[in-house]
Amino acid sequence: MIKIKYLTLFTTLILSNLSIAGDERYQVVILQQRGGGGETTNHSKSKVFILDSKFGDMWTWEDRSKFTTNDGKMAFGTRITYQGKLKPGKEIGEIVDFEKTIR
Repeated sequence: MIKIKYLTLFTTLILSNLSIAGDERYQVVILQQRGGGGETTNHSKSKVFILDSKFGDMWTWEDRSKFTTNDGKMAFGTRITYQGKLKPGKEIGEIVDFEKTIR
């Protein structure tokens, strides 16, 4: 339980400093804010998208999230999920990847 509290505190400190970092390497977009309108309930949660603008890695950070752990058990807490890596293009508007759909 103590590990989760420290992870939450550490993650909160990191996220609060990402947007003010001098080099702006990490970009953070709020996807869902807890409560909305200031109220906080047991069912409200926060979710942000994090982009490493130097290497293209992407993550989501979720607070109060229900998920399955690596050993198959259900858990409820804070998690960071790696979403993948962006592919660089050579010019604006270039399609760097696509999935063909047959209709």
